[in-house]
Amino acid sequence: MLVSVLAARLVREESGFTLPELLVSAAIGVVVVLAGFMVLDQAGLVTTRITDREDAAQRARAAIRTITTELRSQVCLGATSPAINAGSDGNNLTFYEFTGAGTFQPERHTLAFDPTHGTLTEYDYASTGTFPNLSFPSSPTRTVQLLTDAQPVSTGAAVFTYYTWTTGGQVDASNQLPAPLSATDAARAVKVAIQLRVSPPGRSTSAESTTIQDEVLSRTADPNATAGPSVTQC
Repeated sequence: MLVSVLAARLVREESGFTLPELLVSAAIGVVVVLAGFMVLDQAGLVTTRITDREDAAQRARAAIRTITTELRSQVCLGATSPAINAGSDGNNLTFYEFTGAGTFQPERHTLAFDPTHGTLTEYDYASTGTFPNLSFPSSPTRTVQLLTDAQPVSTGAAVFTYYTWTTGGQVDASNQLPAPLSATDAARAVKVAIQLRVSPPGRSTSAESTTIQDEVLSRTADPNATAGPSVTQC
């Protein structure tokens, strides 16, 4: 009997949500869903920034490692052919390098930065003949693109800068050599500084860019040389 009464009461029950309550609930639901999408969108943007910055940093590290390794392997071809070639400037650096063992067979390398296309390219010229009678081809033996999406650290800034010793044996910013290097200054150059900014692919103005800077002292320079620290050991 009691069950029948309850069942009849439920059948007659007409209470529920009013239209305003349904509208308010729907509005709250929409706000919650939109907030969730905004969180997901921001998470995606942060992930993209991190990935872009890591990509730029990895490419920059690989390029600077190659450059510094090669510059530490500079060699002279004789008293009149210093390691760094005359004519090297803020965007182009040419030098002789030897990384092998046994027969002395150096190569000529050119690191060329193209500010228009944002690329840093290495051109290698393998020598022929027997030292000191070596010759180099007019066209590169190998061409390697070291970086893309690269820019100077500031507008018009040099990618490569060159320094020499003072009579006191120091190398600092006051000893910078004018570029392009003359034959005399090329023989005096004992340090090369490199600085570049690398961006994610296709976004040269991105905040996720990475600046790389390094400097290399030539192993052909001896600050303790008897004739003074400006003398290169060729």
